[in-house]
Amino acid sequence: MKENLNKEFKNPFIKLMFDKVLNTKLNTNLLLGFDGDKAKIHEISDGGTSDLRTINFYTIGSGSTQAFNTLLFQKQSIDENLITTIYNVFKAKKNAEIMPGVDKKTKLGYLNAQGVKMLNKENLYNLENIYNNELSYGKTHKNLKKINLS
Repeated sequence: MKENLNKEFKNPFIKLMFDKVLNTKLNTNLLLGFDGDKAKIHEISDGGTSDLRTINFYTIGSGSTQAFNTLLFQKQSIDENLITTIYNVFKAKKNAEIMPGVDKKTKLGYLNAQGVKMLNKENLYNLENIYNNELSYGKTHKNLKKINLS
């Protein structure tokens, strides 16, 4: 089939169909992982594919810049434990919500040997409280009163 992509088609209808297929943009991104039992992160988009294993995380979607910056700021690494990683991803998603198109509803899960495990409402509620406390921490810190602006 690939050899047909470079062929000159005599039938204008077939040529038109191949041109449309070749020029179709999906306007979407996918993140894929795992090759056997080895974790691998690849982004697949209209622009091609990217191997992202060197940074060990990535973000996609309309809030990806905010989410990616949050993970960088949190110093997310392959050495983080699962609970810290879950919080960092939660925080990244919450920070991305300022962008149009990012849903305010959050579902969060992780993959282990038994399959995908979703966090329950209580765990999401606890993450939300931690996030909100972290947001207000600097604004309400007692040492703010020690800053002299005169």
